[in-house]
Amino acid sequence: IAHLIYNACTQIPLTGLNPLLKNIMRARPNLLVLNKMDLAQCDHSLEWAESSGRWKKEHMVLTNCIDNGSPSVKELMQTILRVCFKKGGEQQETEAEAMSITLMVIGLPNVGKSSVINALRRNYLHKGKAAPVGKLPGVTRAVQGKIKVSRNPEVYVLDTPGVMLPSVPSTEVAFKLALAGVVEEHLVGPVEMLADYLLFLLNQHNLLEYVEFYRLSGACEDIDTFLLHAARRLNAFMTGGLPDTSRAARDFLLRFRRGKLGLMTIN
Repeated sequence: IAHLIYNACTQIPLTGLNPLLKNIMRARPNLLVLNKMDLAQCDHSLEWAESSGRWKKEHMVLTNCIDNGSPSVKELMQTILRVCFKKGGEQQETEAEAMSITLMVIGLPNVGKSSVINALRRNYLHKGKAAPVGKLPGVTRAVQGKIKVSRNPEVYVLDTPGVMLPSVPSTEVAFKLALAGVVEEHLVGPVEMLADYLLFLLNQHNLLEYVEFYRLSGACEDIDTFLLHAARRLNAFMTGGLPDTSRAARDFLLRFRRGKLGLMTIN
C-alpha cells in the first residue's frame, strides 16, 4: 500500500480523528477526505480539520458522494494524483497514466468510506457499487480485495472496516459520535437524552428549522415539552393514546442526519 485516504465525517472533523491511526499516517503519504459535506458548515469543518495540524489544506477534500453530479469526486481524484505524485499539470497526468496506484481508505465506522470508493468507481469506470454500504455502522467487517475505481490513471482502492476510538473521553464526545451515526444510539443512552443534546446544539447554533417543521411557536429549550409536541405533530401515539416520545426522538435525530434541520459542524 503506497498511499492512504483518511475518511472522516464533515460534521465531526476533529472528533472523528482516531489517534490509533497516527503512526500509520506518518508512515505513508495521505490525504483527508471529509465526506457528507451536504450536512455541515464546510468552512468551519475545514478550519477544525486544519487545526489538528495533520494535513495541509491542499491535502484536504470535501466530498458529497451521494450526489451523482457532485464535482467534489473529480476534485478528490485530482487531489489523489497530486498527493501520489507531488506534481501538477501535464507531467503529473503523464506519470499517472503510466503507473498503477493502490490506496487504502481508513477511518471511523459509518463516515462514508465505502461511499467514497463507489463514487470514484461510478464516475471513472461508469460501474455500480463494489463496496457495501448501509445506514448503520459496521457494514464493512473485513478488509476488502482491491477495487478498481479508475482506468486512466489506473487506481485501486482497499476498503477497510471502521476503526473505533480506543476510548471515548467524555459523554459529550459520545453524543457527537452518535449524532453523526458513527456509533449506534443505544450505546450512549436513551434516545431522548441524545435528542436533548441535539435540541441544545440547534438552539446554540440558532438553527431553528425544527421550529417550522414541528409547528412550534418559537425555539424550545425543554426536551420533554418538545417531544410531546413533536409526537402529536407526527401523530405518534402508543397503545392507550399516550404520545410516543421515543418515536418522536428518533424522528428528530433522523431528520437531522438527513440535513433537514439545518447544516451544522458539531465540533
